[in-house]
Amino acid sequence: ELLADRYYVIAYDVRGAGQSQAGRRIRDYRLDQLSQDLKAVADAIIPGRRFHLAAHDWGSIQSWESVTTDRLRGRIASYSTISGPCLDHAGHWMRKRLLSTDPALLKQGLGQLASSWYIVMFQLPLLAPTLWQAGLGKLWPTYLAKREGVHESTPNPTQVADGKEGVQLYRANFVAKMLKPEIRHAHCPVQLIVPTGDNYANVELYED
Repeated sequence: ELLADRYYVIAYDVRGAGQSQAGRRIRDYRLDQLSQDLKAVADAIIPGRRFHLAAHDWGSIQSWESVTTDRLRGRIASYSTISGPCLDHAGHWMRKRLLSTDPALLKQGLGQLASSWYIVMFQLPLLAPTLWQAGLGKLWPTYLAKREGVHESTPNPTQVADGKEGVQLYRANFVAKMLKPEIRHAHCPVQLIVPTGDNYANVELYED
């Protein structure tokens, strides 16, 4: 709402959320596929035009795929990312620290592992989606308010379904990126906005 009076703003429901269709297989949620989705949206609404990309959390994580590959090279004019690291960068960051003999670096790596406990749980088949559908999905707004200080004015009508599908994002991407991270370079200017109070992505994760 704050930008729409001066700019043409496009916001879309990503795969498996809101009114967008869900994938049928875990691999349908891989980063390469999500990057193809972004290109499809841009081609449909602003064909051939350049645009500024802004994203938060998982929107940010998946957008790094488009910013560091050739699919949208020359069309993304800039990228503003909030609270969502590139998984390849995170993989290199984690390996450097967990394999380090420097106590300070090792402490950073172990601290981030502790903050990422839920990602390990999401790798377990059936558990996370089942718990989410059994009641955690409905409790999510209460958790956001108490843990994050976020008070939604209107409940998300697709909250339960979104969370069930959202687990697939973690299962499709995290293990592969942590075990074999690639070298990534952005092809456009990047504005990295780092929340200092993020409970899950520690500030140090954006170093290097």
